[in-house]
Parts: sequence; C-alpha cells; structure tokens
Amino acid sequence: NLLKNLQKTRNLTYLFIAHDISVVKHISNRIAVMYLGHMMELASANELTRLLNDRSLSFVEIADEMNFSSLSFLSRYVKKLLGVSPSEYRKQTKV
Repeated sequence: NLLKNLQKTRNLTYLFIAHDISVVKHISNRIAVMYLGHMMELASANELTRLLNDRSLSFVEIADEMNFSSLSFLSRYVKKLLGVSPSEYRKQTKV
C-alpha cells in the first residue's frame, strides 16, 4: 500500500520486476511478461478483465485483441494474473 500511495500522491511510475504475479497485479496497471530476456506479452490488467467479461468475445478474439501470439499465451497469462483459467474466470464472474 505504501508504494501505491506514493504513486498516487507523487505521480510516480515504477518499473517493478517480480516473479510473483499476485504482487505484480496489486501494484501494476500494465504488465509485461518476459521470457529469456524478450517481452512476450504486454497487457493492461483492466483491459484484460474487461474483455474476459464481454461474453460476446471468444478467447481467440480476446487473444487477438490483446496482441497475444497464441491462445496458449492468453491462457497462461490469465492463470498467472487471476489464478484461474479464462473459462473458470468467466464461470466465477457474473456480468
């Protein structure tokens, strides 16, 4: 909470590197996933959840909208970020 408070009051931007995605999603608005030194995905957590909540979109369409290279990257990203698969997320949320 201290970092979030400083971010708001001082208008700060962080480059926050971590292996624990739950910590990352708490402090970050945008998240980049890196693999072997290369950025594989860049996404807004809010945008991703908005798209997942839009039941008219298929997971393939969401992956394309978020510029993920494949559906498997989307599935792994959602699992890391939200702790559940995209389909489980949709089952758990009522929109």
